[in-house]
Amino acid sequence: ANVDRKVDDVLRNYRVRQPTALRARMQSSAVDILSGIHVSLQVSFILMVVSQIVGATGGIGYEVLKALQTYDAPEVWAGVVLLGIIGVVLNLGFERVQRLVLRLYGIRDGGAGLP
Repeated sequence: ANVDRKVDDVLRNYRVRQPTALRARMQSSAVDILSGIHVSLQVSFILMVVSQIVGATGGIGYEVLKALQTYDAPEVWAGVVLLGIIGVVLNLGFERVQRLVLRLYGIRDGGAGLP
């Protein structure tokens, strides 16, 4: 739906074959698709930790909750810092993948404010 109508018009006027047309449409909407995946990765990480806090018997979220209930401040901080580090590493890793995929489609600015 986010493909520019001009792209469709050019593809139709030049009678571009379907595989090439699909690649052109993907290139046109690659930034939007990857931005959506990026946001869903962040939300899924948050929901994973929350689900561990609410109903799991293991995991970092569970350990942080257990440390909170026993007033073990150093363990709480260790868990929070570890979650922060994991979140930053996931974010940076996906940004690297995003840049690589966008370069494959010929988008040099990285899209979404990436260098």
